Amino acid sequence: MNMNIEISDSSITQLSVLKGKFLMRDNVLYKISDYEIEEITTTPEKTWLNRNPQPKTKKILKSVRIVGYNNDGRFLGTFDESTCRRLVTYFDLYYLRNTWITFMESLHAFGFEINEIKKD
Repeated sequence: MNMNIEISDSSITQLSVLKGKFLMRDNVLYKISDYEIEEITTTPEKTWLNRNPQPKTKKILKSVRIVGYNNDGRFLGTFDESTCRRLVTYFDLYYLRNTWITFMESLHAFGFEINEIKKD
């Protein structure tokens, strides 16, 4: 997905730490499988007020791939660009990760355990 969103260093850290881990929001599971970040350096034009313009570096999220489960169609797929944009820009990904961990802990309290199914 071609996103082209300017993001902060904290968002980049969240993406790098949480890549490949489960996130949960409103009983929907998300997993960030891949993302691409590009650094762009621009120098403003020289004006009479700004005689020595300094170059500025922007970090642009070029693409992100978030995988999730579709309850209606019963399949695993990727989310569209608007959903990915909303998750990355509006939500704290650490909070979504913490929601998943809290859910896992409550399952453990009831004696359940979640394990990955190994495909042979």
